[in-house]
Amino acid sequence: MIGATSNGKLTEVLPVITIVGTGHVFDLSDKIYRLIHKIRPDLVAVELDRSRLGMLQMERRNREKGIETPVSIGMLLKPSPIPFRFRIIGYIQKKLAAANNVFPGEEMLTGVEAGRSIGAKIALIDRDINKTLYSLNKAMTSREKLRFYFALFAGFTGLGGGKKETIHSQIERISNDYDSVIEEIGKQFPGLKRALIDERDLNMAYALTRLNDTYPTIIVFVGEAHVTGMKRLLEKKGIHPDIIHLSSFMNDAVPQASHSINVSVH
Repeated sequence: MIGATSNGKLTEVLPVITIVGTGHVFDLSDKIYRLIHKIRPDLVAVELDRSRLGMLQMERRNREKGIETPVSIGMLLKPSPIPFRFRIIGYIQKKLAAANNVFPGEEMLTGVEAGRSIGAKIALIDRDINKTLYSLNKAMTSREKLRFYFALFAGFTGLGGGKKETIHSQIERISNDYDSVIEEIGKQFPGLKRALIDERDLNMAYALTRLNDTYPTIIVFVGEAHVTGMKRLLEKKGIHPDIIHLSSFMNDAVPQASHSINVSVH
């Protein structure tokens, strides 16, 4: 790819991918808008598929109309095609997100909206959620599922009462020590990690390798759990992405990228 310098000479301009680690239970909307308007990428890629984007958009419209579904135990008892254990995960995630006055995945929707506000193209790089649920159900052994139920019950009872200090202690642990949390999950639930993280890392990294041939500047928003795996997979293809980890992003301590993108979201 060829570009021109200030003195008119032609020079090679390398495509730049910046991967930003997020957390689905944190309020990152303002930071995402400022980062996108600072870098002004050609493409914004997000960890969503079409069905999840549609659900987030519907939730946003409902909130704007003042229609909000309370995060209550009763939501687990409603008829749903989603297996009960996964509905418990959703309940816990919504409980954590509610403590920050957001809904899970809101930062991905913000990435889409912020990208569109500058005329950037949008790419949904995650695989279909139904394929992920199917893979997850196959990947977990009976023993692992049993351990998972016990862990979910502990989380459910710890957050079910809605104690603010309990919820915020969970949030603080996730934001300060994400790698350890993921490592712990991988040891206790290898099938879950393979289906929810590793396989999706592969899917999203493959999508980015194709997009990298077309778009000079790409910002990617994915959960922090995917950052390390996607970086490793892209580097195997000769692509060296810039990384902004969740902890840095939350603290506004965004480092200068290795491809000389001067990033500050203060």
